[in-house]
Amino acid sequence: MRKGMTYGGMLLLLGALACALAGSAIARSLEAPGVTTFSPKKGTWGSKVTFVGANFQGAQVTFGNYPASSVTVSPDGTTLSARVGRETQAGPNTITITTSDGVWTSTEKFYVENTGKSGAKLTPQITSFAPLRARVGDKVTIRGKNFGGAVWVKFGGVTVKTFRVPTSTMIVATVPKAAHSGKVSVKTRLGLASSPRAFTFGGAAT
Repeated sequence: MRKGMTYGGMLLLLGALACALAGSAIARSLEAPGVTTFSPKKGTWGSKVTFVGANFQGAQVTFGNYPASSVTVSPDGTTLSARVGRETQAGPNTITITTSDGVWTSTEKFYVENTGKSGAKLTPQITSFAPLRARVGDKVTIRGKNFGGAVWVKFGGVTVKTFRVPTSTMIVATVPKAAHSGKVSVKTRLGLASSPRAFTFGGAAT
């Protein structure tokens, strides 16, 4: 009887340990990004900024309201490098790092120096989008350049309600209700872009 109780107790203990370890792993995976330090503190358009911290996996980075032109994260998620997008406004900018588990916002501003080569002439340009035909609720990936700070996206003249700009070269937009076949267009503070070919609206979602 004593041996049976000991064996049962061991099973309970092992089960509890397994649950604790699983819970710990889940907790670690749900932690928001954190930054210990970043450098440099100032730069120009295209400058690389390196962040040291934790939980950077899948991160998106913005300087002010404009996405970084590129983001690279180390395999262990402790180092992140981001290049300042050319659409970023000159002057002090708040940095934001966003992952699926949370958001980190800098208390110290990153200063973008005006070199005279700002984004004033960097109008957006659409080179492609996929899929070419989609229905309401489908996601369409638009590729091109200078998408930072996009004001709106339209399919056949109908404004998209939901879209995100992971980088200055890509927009992911959800096809809106009552969309029409026609050109895809993107508006930023620097100008307007239209797709070289037409989008085909496939109708309502089923």
